Amino acid sequence: MLRFTFQGTIPVVFFREDGMIVAYSSALDLSTCGKTIKEAQKNFTECLKIYLEETIKHGTLEKDLLRLGWKSDPKEFGMIPPIEKHKTIPVHILKRTDIRIPANA
Repeated sequence: MLRFTFQGTIPVVFFREDGMIVAYSSALDLSTCGKTIKEAQKNFTECLKIYLEETIKHGTLEKDLLRLGWKSDPKEFGMIPPIEKHKTIPVHILKRTDIRIPANA
């Protein structure tokens, strides 16, 4: 069983699409949207919380992170995020920010 001890930030990009602001993280392949960047960031934080709660509850977090390119870190008993991928990130990025993930999520 994975003891999730990653503490750090996940890069998130924000871009406009069909009148909405989309928040996307390639490290977790998660996205959501909002009417403003602030709303999209709030929605992404909630999306991230739900993702972590559900994958931990179902015991699939480690498998999903490995599928996304994360690496096991035996020294820290946790995971290391992948180098940021640039697949499907639009060139018209409005903002890039990092969302904090607490330790022992």
